[in-house]
Amino acid sequence: MEINFSDEQLREIVNGDREQIYVTLKMLTDSIVKLQQEVKELRRQLGQNSITSSKPPSSDGYRKPLRQSGGKKGAPKGHKGSTLQLSATPDHIVDHFPSHCEKCQTTLVGMKGVQYEKRQEFDIHAPKVVVTEHRLHHNVCHAVIICSV
Repeated sequence: MEINFSDEQLREIVNGDREQIYVTLKMLTDSIVKLQQEVKELRRQLGQNSITSSKPPSSDGYRKPLRQSGGKKGAPKGHKGSTLQLSATPDHIVDHFPSHCEKCQTTLVGMKGVQYEKRQEFDIHAPKVVVTEHRLHHNVCHAVIICSV
């Protein structure tokens, strides 16, 4: 409902009887209340985005909402870190030997390793810590001359 009184209509209302003034004021206040509700709903819709509603992110358009970071990860600055040191006396040793030369595919089964890298895993079993050391052996192929060519 559009309310647009001319100057003549306003003078007629003001100079009219009390009942006419009351009816006009009631109509105007009802219209104002409806318009305020409509403005509130439109502002609510304008404030919606994919984070504050069930709308998909593609509906955000160019006004993408800024995402807040979840904070810094990890230990705070200045925190003294710690790690388990390698055990000199592991409870178990598992040797892993290569089956073939990585370059020429010559079999290395049964050959003794010339050096190894070790990693240890610490399993805590109540009440004893069991340490298993894994040794990755590196072999030298007899076909070294062929591999290095």
